[in-house]
Amino acid sequence: RLLYGGRTSLSVGLLVVAFAFVLGVPLGLASGYFGGRTDNLLMRLVDAFLTFPPLLLAVALVGLLGPEIQNVMLALGLVQAPVLARMVRGSTLAVREEVYVTAARALGAGPGRIVVSHLLRNVVSPIIVQLTVVFAAAVVAEASLSFLGFGTQPPQPSWGRDMSEARRFLGDAPWMFLAPTGAIMLCVL
Repeated sequence: RLLYGGRTSLSVGLLVVAFAFVLGVPLGLASGYFGGRTDNLLMRLVDAFLTFPPLLLAVALVGLLGPEIQNVMLALGLVQAPVLARMVRGSTLAVREEVYVTAARALGAGPGRIVVSHLLRNVVSPIIVQLTVVFAAAVVAEASLSFLGFGTQPPQPSWGRDMSEARRFLGDAPWMFLAPTGAIMLCVL
């Protein structure tokens, strides 16, 4: 059950990372590169999402959509994408003023080419680091939602659901609770 629950928890983490990447990186690149009204509009949208606590927003979204694993992935992806967009925007603002970007503009490169060839290539390191943090947060959030009953439903196992079911036996069989807890801890670390 621990191995099958790991499959669920890790696949949720990977799909949330993919969803946050597909949504957050283009938003951050567009906001940082174009600036002005585009930046203002996109960052106000991101700020609106960041005002809510992430787990509370995910619980609200899953509550609206229904307690299925696909809805958990969608909710967690929507919660994590603004964080990634904000970080990508900051990195893009720093990189867009570099000499090679100015030279590409002077040589007639279009915005798409500049964004993909020069900006994205130079902000990929912070993106990768942030995606590892998003993965860890997604695994913990999925376990939290499943623990509360908003995530996976029986008979599908997950580490959070296993922890929730093992609460009743904590006094008699603590290893039933400690095994999924240890798996989450090792995965996040």
